[in-house]
Amino acid sequence: DTAEDSLKQFLKMRCGPPTLEAQARLDLATVRYEKGDAAGGQAGLDEFLAAWPRADESLPLLKKARALKAELSGQ
Repeated sequence: DTAEDSLKQFLKMRCGPPTLEAQARLDLATVRYEKGDAAGGQAGLDEFLAAWPRADESLPLLKKARALKAELSGQ
């Protein structure tokens, strides 16, 4: 999958600012979830949330990740 491969390559290079890497982690989890890989999506979300343990709860990126995690947990 091109989107998944591109996101993995970007994260492997570790060349972006932390916020861009966080967005890429969330996007990767979303791509995995949307293609039917719920376990991969869940793992990606766990990784994203673990990387931002003290993030401001009002951040849109964090809200999106928590909403997707709740959706995955409800399956």
